[in-house]
Amino acid sequence: MAKWLIFLLCALSLCASTTAFAITRPIIFPVGGPASFQDDFADPRAGGTRSHLGVDIIATKMTPALAAVDGVVSYVVSPEASWGYSISIRDAEGYQYRYLHLNNDTPGTDDGLGGEAHAYAPGIVRGAHVVKGQLVGWVGDSGNAEATVAHLHFEIRDPSRGAISPYDSLVAAAAVRPDVVVKDLGKPAGGVNPATEPTPTAISAGVFTRTLTLKSTGEEVRQLQMRLQALGYFDEAVTGFFGPITRDAVVAFQRAEGLEPVGSVGPKTRAVLNGVSVQYAKADGIYVFLFTKTLARKSEGEEVRQLQIHLKSLGFYAYPEITGYFGAVTEAAVKAFQKAHALEVVGIVGPRTRLLLNNN
Repeated sequence: MAKWLIFLLCALSLCASTTAFAITRPIIFPVGGPASFQDDFADPRAGGTRSHLGVDIIATKMTPALAAVDGVVSYVVSPEASWGYSISIRDAEGYQYRYLHLNNDTPGTDDGLGGEAHAYAPGIVRGAHVVKGQLVGWVGDSGNAEATVAHLHFEIRDPSRGAISPYDSLVAAAAVRPDVVVKDLGKPAGGVNPATEPTPTAISAGVFTRTLTLKSTGEEVRQLQMRLQALGYFDEAVTGFFGPITRDAVVAFQRAEGLEPVGSVGPKTRAVLNGVSVQYAKADGIYVFLFTKTLARKSEGEEVRQLQIHLKSLGFYAYPEITGYFGAVTEAAVKAFQKAHALEVVGIVGPRTRLLLNNN
């Protein structure tokens, strides 16, 4: 009865321009990596002067944005507008799917100089045909999202151009995506229910350019502390001030990397820091390492090293050395972790295993 009443009210033009009842469109999830979202459709914006006509999907900058449907690119912003780089895709039924705040930065920076080549995928022009899952661009913070975390503002418009809530469509699409957290449901899509829920909100500042030493201050020091926190060397609050505790953390990092432990960040240390790609999430005020890659036999590098450290802290990795190489011992530790969490015991760190590692 309630639904019929809502329908009648809309027919009498008593509804707002946004659709009052749920419509679920057959889409795939429009972000191709770890992400989270909640139902913020119709939330007040700009001090209550307008409503939010989409859902913000939080994801790391440069995460792929994917075509949610088969369709035609009906709109491409060029040059960058006040709301940033964006595109629209129209499906065969006339529904439009809008992607706002696509990336405008040079990868690894927040310089706003990336241009359209780092916002839109090759071939994404007005009139282009796309298929579900096709890369159309990259998540960013362009336009009026510069002061926020990187995210994709995703809208659905009906054939009359009225905004409908994309929330239910996104929830349905996320059901097969264990790397997507649906915050309102209190658990990630795919049925895994972690004890905590870090949100993938940032990627480490890509490039360190300054010499940093005692009494240095500013954004690069703050990013250094966040990076060292995520790597497990710095346990204090992020302040942006280079004091003795930060110096000690730098010394520990330098020793682990085979550098001269001088406690200041010079060219050699910067080169190593800039070569370590770290994603992190903020949990209880601390920046923690966020696993993002599929890891298996013969994988190596910082993410494997962090995997071994993490599994050791949880009691699954017994080898005395942290090697950064994924061999038989690491595989056995991963299998033990998977068995303890009722996952398929395959010895490979895929989406479900990453999700639980990021929440334990």
